[in-house]
Amino acid sequence: MRSAAARDGTEDDHCVFCDAMAADPGERAVEDQVLAEHGDLVLMPTVGPLVAGHALIVTATHTEGLWHSSPTLIRQYRAFVRDLRGRAAERGDSLLEVEHGGRSLNGRMPCIAHTHVHVLPGLGHLVDVLERSSLSRGIEPSYFWVSDGTDEFTYGATGAPSQLLRRAVADALGLEHWDWALMPPDGLLAATVEYWADS
Repeated sequence: MRSAAARDGTEDDHCVFCDAMAADPGERAVEDQVLAEHGDLVLMPTVGPLVAGHALIVTATHTEGLWHSSPTLIRQYRAFVRDLRGRAAERGDSLLEVEHGGRSLNGRMPCIAHTHVHVLPGLGHLVDVLERSSLSRGIEPSYFWVSDGTDEFTYGATGAPSQLLRRAVADALGLEHWDWALMPPDGLLAATVEYWADS
């Protein structure tokens, strides 16, 4: 089970996503269930979803950022998200993809240092959510990446505050809560599982 103790990406020196992938499927917590899979990637619910259907595309093995991964993994990702985008479109939803990725260097790392791309149904119109920020464009060792399947933006994330992408999306939606570790239970986790099971 992912928890606030895992904020830095580890829990007792273990990667929480690697631990979830290694767990017996019948023993996994709701947020660690595999909703769909493609090659070396799985779709899992996120802790503290911002909208129904908010899930994570996670690498089945440990990698530190999609855009620092192999060309093969990036092709698998593109194929997987194309399928998920089609499933969301059947419901009339656009899909927003966001990632805070990067390597373990001197820059600020994601809260969990294992590739995990957020997919948020119905929010493709927020692809430019970071355009008004003071972030520089480009992929640094630590980066933010935002896409709606047509347009995509990359920004250097060195020194950026934790959960900046979640905060920016929540602000755009007028949501009070954005920190996944502090989100009150509100039924969105179950709605996320249902969203992807029904599509």
